[in-house]
Amino acid sequence: MRRFIAIICFLLISCVALTSAAQAATTVSASSASVTYTENDDMYIDPGLTITGSEYTYTSAKVYIGDGYVYGQDYLRYSTTGSITGSFSTSTGILTLSGSGNAAAYQAAFRNVRYENINQNPNTANRKITFVLGGSTLYFEGTGHYYEYVSYTSTWATAKANADTKTMEGMQGYLATITSDEENNFLMEKIQADAWIGGSDDASEGYWRWVTGPEGTEDGGAGRLFYVGNGVTGTPYNGEYNKWNGHLLSYGGSEPNNCAPAENFAQMYSSNHGTWNDLPDTASLDGYLLEYGGMSGDASPQLSTTVTVSVTSVNDAPTTPGAFTSPTSSQIKKGGSSMTVSWGSSSDVEGDSVKYDLWLFNGTWSLIGNLLNTNSMAFTLPEDNTGSAMFRVYANDTQDNSSARDVTFTIDSLAPVIAYGTNGNSTYANSHSSMVTGTDALAGISQMAYAWTQDQNVDSVSSWNSFANAGTLTKNSVDGDWYLHIRGTDNVGNINYSVSNVFRLDNSLPITYFSENGNSTYNQSHSTIVTVIDTVSGINELDYAWILDPNVANVSAWTPFDSGDTLTIDQNDGDWYLHIKAIDNASNINYSASNVFLVDRSNPVYSWTSMPINANTGDSVLLELNVTDYSTIVSYNVTVDGDEYQMDTSSGNYSWTIDIPASNSGTLVSQIIYNCTFIDIAGNVNTTGDILMNVSILPIADFSANVTRGISPLTVNFTDNSSGLVENWNWSFGDGSNSTESNTTHTFVSGNYTVNLTVQNSNGTSSKLMNVRCADEPVYTYSPENTSAISAYGEELNFSIQSTLYSSFVWIIDGNPVNGTGATLYSNANDSSSTSYCLINTSQYINQSDFFMDIYNISVQTSNESIGRTDTRSWEWTVTGSSESGDNITMVINSTPTITINGSDKYLRFNTTNNNKTDDNGLACSITSTSFNTGNNTTGIEVRVEVLNVSAINESSIDFSSSSIYQYFDISFNNDTLVNNQSSNRSIEFRVLNEKDGGTLIVSTVYLRHWANPQWEAYTPELIGNDGTYSYFIVRNVSGYSPFAVTCNYQYSSVSTGSGIPYYLKKLLFWSDEETVAETTDEVAVSENTDIANSGSPDKFDDSPISAGSSGDTGTSYYEDIAKEQGESNTLKIVGLFALLIVAGFFILFLKRRDDEEKKQL
Repeated sequence: MRRFIAIICFLLISCVALTSAAQAATTVSASSASVTYTENDDMYIDPGLTITGSEYTYTSAKVYIGDGYVYGQDYLRYSTTGSITGSFSTSTGILTLSGSGNAAAYQAAFRNVRYENINQNPNTANRKITFVLGGSTLYFEGTGHYYEYVSYTSTWATAKANADTKTMEGMQGYLATITSDEENNFLMEKIQADAWIGGSDDASEGYWRWVTGPEGTEDGGAGRLFYVGNGVTGTPYNGEYNKWNGHLLSYGGSEPNNCAPAENFAQMYSSNHGTWNDLPDTASLDGYLLEYGGMSGDASPQLSTTVTVSVTSVNDAPTTPGAFTSPTSSQIKKGGSSMTVSWGSSSDVEGDSVKYDLWLFNGTWSLIGNLLNTNSMAFTLPEDNTGSAMFRVYANDTQDNSSARDVTFTIDSLAPVIAYGTNGNSTYANSHSSMVTGTDALAGISQMAYAWTQDQNVDSVSSWNSFANAGTLTKNSVDGDWYLHIRGTDNVGNINYSVSNVFRLDNSLPITYFSENGNSTYNQSHSTIVTVIDTVSGINELDYAWILDPNVANVSAWTPFDSGDTLTIDQNDGDWYLHIKAIDNASNINYSASNVFLVDRSNPVYSWTSMPINANTGDSVLLELNVTDYSTIVSYNVTVDGDEYQMDTSSGNYSWTIDIPASNSGTLVSQIIYNCTFIDIAGNVNTTGDILMNVSILPIADFSANVTRGISPLTVNFTDNSSGLVENWNWSFGDGSNSTESNTTHTFVSGNYTVNLTVQNSNGTSSKLMNVRCADEPVYTYSPENTSAISAYGEELNFSIQSTLYSSFVWIIDGNPVNGTGATLYSNANDSSSTSYCLINTSQYINQSDFFMDIYNISVQTSNESIGRTDTRSWEWTVTGSSESGDNITMVINSTPTITINGSDKYLRFNTTNNNKTDDNGLACSITSTSFNTGNNTTGIEVRVEVLNVSAINESSIDFSSSSIYQYFDISFNNDTLVNNQSSNRSIEFRVLNEKDGGTLIVSTVYLRHWANPQWEAYTPELIGNDGTYSYFIVRNVSGYSPFAVTCNYQYSSVSTGSGIPYYLKKLLFWSDEETVAETTDEVAVSENTDIANSGSPDKFDDSPISAGSSGDTGTSYYEDIAKEQGESNTLKIVGLFALLIVAGFFILFLKRRDDEEKKQL
């Protein structure tokens, strides 16, 4: 029983619950699935829409145009309903309703939504308009789900968690999943914001799944797999939809790319075509896409409904023509004038052609233009007067639809009326006036103009002058009969020409003439003849007055005169004006004033400011006076001892400087007489009379010296050249010594002295100074000590000088002062240092990328004021582009070739013989020439032979004795590529001293050795001559040019070799069988003398080798001696061995004997 009651209770509770749930299911229903919209309408979309089953209170809803929305045409109109307001977005087509209300309130709001298309030629495609009652959600028909953009700044995980908390009328919210292009486009177009969506590959990199919503429950809860891989090579899984901005699209992206670490979460762009991007969970977006629907257990409310609107277009009349631009409203136009009637154009929204009919009303309507193709027409107005004339234009399309526009204006054909206040005057007067008025009742006066002429005919008017209407016009110039012409113009161009009666005019004044109209030159008197005439009425009265003012108002009394009288002024100094008053019989009065007449009757007045009466010889004495005069001083002369001069002048001061001859001028003066005379422009004169000036004769010291600079001790002869009656002499030599002789001699030791001569007579004294300097002879120490120096390019060299005397120094290179980058100087120009140097860095100062070699002249100029001379030291500085240090280079020989051309082949020979330079061993350069053949360009080719210190050679690399090196050198060219790679028959000629250090050259030991990295090559040369001093050799076909060494041995005649071993024994012990050595110096000398028999200088030697088979005796005896010496070698060795054994025996006996003696002593 209890079980049965429990079952019954459970069933009742279930029924109640199900009934409540059914009642709570909200349903939004349209009264009609489709409606029709007619163009130009403003249509309520669904006045019968209903919302049922809802007990909720809502704060917002949306109505939007989905399929078919046309931006710029479609509008959702809404008027506030109750508390619910609306805002439409043209970019999305969404109308957002806002405000708190229940289902009934939002039902009323939905019914109040209108659709309007504002285009006159609307797109007629159907529009789907959806009403959604779901807060801020949108409904997508393709999925039946609801979507919302949630503004929520968060990471993906936070956004997902927030979405999971959202519900809407029994539906669970989640991050949106997108499974079709239609759904993606809907969200992109309607929501328009970057947002998180529910895709992720966080579980397994590269395997993208929908992990939210219904799709997130698939595959055992792992979520639906929709994409595998990255944005470069990835593919959709099993045809699933994706819109990654990757290689499958043409938008230039590569998403997903997992660019940052753990980009495992999906984002949808609001731009870029709504594509997707992967981001890490550390990234933050401003919102996410929330989706409702499809979840298990969801309620099924119907929160949206869609109405399809079909748009119908109608044929409209043309638009109303634009306003008239000619004539404009209320404009007054002149009757009978031609004009262009114009108005604004009209258009037809359906594209039909538009034509115009034009009508005129001036009491009756008249069609004046029929079916015009343009919006203007030329027309001549009728000559009438119509106050309310009208144009009307009709715009007509091809469907007989029309629209019209009017304009009202006035036609005026009447000219203005002209009236004169005084219409002429036949009585002569000096002026006439008349007020002129123009009237025009209809259009009004536009302009009034006048002209005075002496003819009634209007054609006599050449120009018109404007005046204000009702203005007074006056004629007061030029005698005669005058007519006033008037031209009145109204505002539409009607003109009236009018002319007055005659006005008679006489306003001429008498005319005054001066025979001399003023005189701007000062004089003691002035006169002028005055003539006055009047041609109209004649002269009635004439008067004159002389006053010191050009203003007639200051005349106090007039004096009568007759025309033609002479009027004179000869009174006081001043600027005088002649005033004339002339009155004609018509009472016209003319006052005239002459130009100025300048009168001066006073002599110049002077006062002395400097009147000297005493002076000395050699003085420049200033005479100065201040002179005033009413007019201008024109002559201002001074007479000095009978000679007249014009004085200097400045602002009324007159001066003259008398230069009295000095005592040493050859002229002695004891007195001077002078006077000054002044004359003004009017001829008035004044003079000072003669003035006596006494002159005292002063002595002037002067002397000369035969020398003022030199080496200590310095003896100087002083000669007195003083003048001016000298009585006493006093010499002071600056070292405490004095003399009273007129001419004297003094000896100075090292120092700087001021010599003073003072001379004296009864009138005064005079002194003169002279500087005398001397010093000890300076001693200079230079570095480098030699006058020549060698540096490798890239090295720096310091030239210096040390002087025992403080001096001034100037460094010069090749004639120019040293300056520029790479040069460091220590020098001065004021005798302030005893040391100076010039440090030059070759690569910085010369700065040539392909530098080969050059020779520079470096000099230092040393000067000293005390000894009065300049000493110069010069160095010849050779700079070479060598790989060796300059310290290792003992000399450099540079040469250009002589070239012999044979067809395309050139033979180049470089003569490098130089006997003027020697190395550190005193040897001249052994290389006398080098040559080669080439077919290439040899322009500018040079050779450089650098003789090097033997110590510079790398002894570890040589396979010969360093003591055998005669000379070590490097041969190079400024075009090594040409010489080493593009030439043939390379030959080197060299020479070796026959005798050296007391030894005689062993010819067979001479080799030319060439460093061919990594070893030395040995060339056996050909002997080509002997001049008694040198043996000359040639080596043909050398492999190339680089370091070389000449090696050889010398035979010494002494029986002792310096080591205690006899020479012949040392020879037996250490010379090999292969070495060819002459036994004695005599034998070598004989051989060499034989070699050079009949030979000339080295330049004449034949290049052919000398061999044993050569004709004649040349070279034969030498090689026979060598052969003989080789034959005797074995015998000598045996004899030497026996001798050595004997010596050893004696030595052993000596040791044994000494040992026995020591034992005896013990």
